[in-house]
Amino acid sequence: MEDGGYYALKGFDFQIDKTIIEIFSASLDTEEISIERIQDLNSDAFVTQVKYKETQTYSASKIRDPVVQPINEFTTAITKKIYILYCYFSDQEETIKTFDITGIENILEIKLHKNCSDAHQKKYDSIKSIPSAVKNSFSANFQLIFAPNHTAQFERALQIITDQHFCTSPSDASFYYCYLADHLRRLVISNADPELRTCTRKELVAVLTDKKHQIFYSTLAYMSGRELLLKTLKRHFPKPPPQQNVVCFIGTKLARETLPLTHLITSTIEQQFKKPTYDVHPITFVINLDNIIDIKKGLLLRNITFNDGYEAIQFNSKQFNRRHISLRKTNANGRALESLGQISYQVRIITLSNFNRCFADCATPDRAYYFDTDTLIEYTDIPSFQINDLTCDEIWQLLKR
Repeated sequence: MEDGGYYALKGFDFQIDKTIIEIFSASLDTEEISIERIQDLNSDAFVTQVKYKETQTYSASKIRDPVVQPINEFTTAITKKIYILYCYFSDQEETIKTFDITGIENILEIKLHKNCSDAHQKKYDSIKSIPSAVKNSFSANFQLIFAPNHTAQFERALQIITDQHFCTSPSDASFYYCYLADHLRRLVISNADPELRTCTRKELVAVLTDKKHQIFYSTLAYMSGRELLLKTLKRHFPKPPPQQNVVCFIGTKLARETLPLTHLITSTIEQQFKKPTYDVHPITFVINLDNIIDIKKGLLLRNITFNDGYEAIQFNSKQFNRRHISLRKTNANGRALESLGQISYQVRIITLSNFNRCFADCATPDRAYYFDTDTLIEYTDIPSFQINDLTCDEIWQLLKR
């Protein structure tokens, strides 16, 4: 029995890879490619359905329904396009097939059986009602493309990214692929209006080079191995600037690893305050766990001062959001130096539930990091970075200067 969920997800990945290839193969940077709009993919020139049948062998009857859909669209289209069925079957080599009206009729062949369902009867009537003139016109605008398998197409997507001017190495291509694939998935999932599910090569390149919003995905580990994942992330990962207001969100899985997480937080803070200038800014850690007392004990044991808004007693939003007070060091003559003398607290630390309660009163940070959390606070116009499925020690390797 087939695992429907597995093949559905694999099929969507197959579609995403095809989308990447189409966008970077477009003749113009501004050519719009739409995803899940008319069909799986479309532009002003083509409409494409993508099917991935990993365990199936080809027969005309298996593509009948996917061909009926574009015929119906073809009859109402204002401008004529090329209609493509892009599909993988286990017994077919890569090739492009075209059809005359007889070939289309063979694909559309359907029979009625005794006691057939109402749905089958309706489908039969619909197909039989398609005029011959329509089938003839459609045949001139239809292509059946037998596609490469999932792995081969993925490698082509990586190669086409490698060939772009912004990519300097194959490992960078893997990194960019993770981002592009996720960006395109979000384009579909986040837009209920199909008209908004469009993208151009120019937009994708701008997103990749725009430092306002980058997201790193550790699915790179699946493709290239853990060691290459960390090596690549270290090269791209932007470390928190000591002078910026930074918020780090910690997901539940990491939060439950009390000792490793305490080490991560304390090490990050100690690094932040190693030879600090007077304008160093405390980092805010927002932890998705109801009880973080043990982490706070760890801070106290390392002599790290923190502000938690008294959440263990009675949470006070104003206290949590009060600005830190810092003093410069002075020399023997009483002259103020650039280095930090004293600071009222070195870090803010708070549970996610209390952070959500006081979010409206919080100043917008300069940048946000999301570590293994799907609960994203949607800040706008600031750099945002997300990493999933890393251990606390691996995260520390990224943060360490």
